[in-house]
Amino acid sequence: MAGTWPLLLYVVPLLLAACTRALPSPPPSPPPSPPPPSPSSVTPVLLGQAVNFAILTKSGITNLGNPLSSITGNIGVSVTIEAIVGFDVVADGTRLFSTSLQVTGAIYSTSDAVPTPAMLVAAYSDLEAAYDDAALRAPSNTCAGLANSSECLNVNGGYIGGVAFKAGTYKWASFVELMSDITIMGSASDLFIFQIGGYLSVGDGVQVMLVADGDRGAPKASNIVWQYVFFFIEKSDHPFSQWDIPWRPTPLTPFLPLSPLQN
Repeated sequence: MAGTWPLLLYVVPLLLAACTRALPSPPPSPPPSPPPPSPSSVTPVLLGQAVNFAILTKSGITNLGNPLSSITGNIGVSVTIEAIVGFDVVADGTRLFSTSLQVTGAIYSTSDAVPTPAMLVAAYSDLEAAYDDAALRAPSNTCAGLANSSECLNVNGGYIGGVAFKAGTYKWASFVELMSDITIMGSASDLFIFQIGGYLSVGDGVQVMLVADGDRGAPKASNIVWQYVFFFIEKSDHPFSQWDIPWRPTPLTPFLPLSPLQN
């Protein structure tokens, strides 16, 4: 028996080598799936010529008797100047626009001289296209860090004071009330769309904080779009800082002024 051990020691390695050679090569690993598009790669809502306005409506702008109203930016109506109510409007000498002590910017209407009426028609057409674009965007699939919402729908039941939003498209069926500060966090290229099926109500003194998340800059006001039916604000000297796209078939009276910060 002792003479058989060397043979066994040689046979076992040969068998192992043969088995190894008989195994087929593993198939190549499939290529990795492409990552989902990041919020920063989403196509922005293009406002066209409407980007030149802080407020732009089809029917009118009404200040409900507050002499301290303050609007930063141009305002316009695609009807005659009589549709701007509650402001001390003075026609400029060129007749191309009007001014007011309550508006840091120009006031445009179809009462102005050529080419202002055509410019207003084009700007409002761009606004309608932007509204339709924003309204048809699908809500994002996830809302990181937000309670009570798995699909960015009806976050906090519409009471969003104190919420920190990251890039994405959010949707509410009826209303949004903003009675305390909110934070919009992301980068300079991120897009935020807030779709509201009813009214947006903003409390006096409420701030919208734009906070950088990383080293790519803070979110831009031009990349933050509020699309709603009606807008209410308790006081007109409000530092609201995003683009608003009102529901286009609906008159915006009564309406209190909006003061976007320009980024």
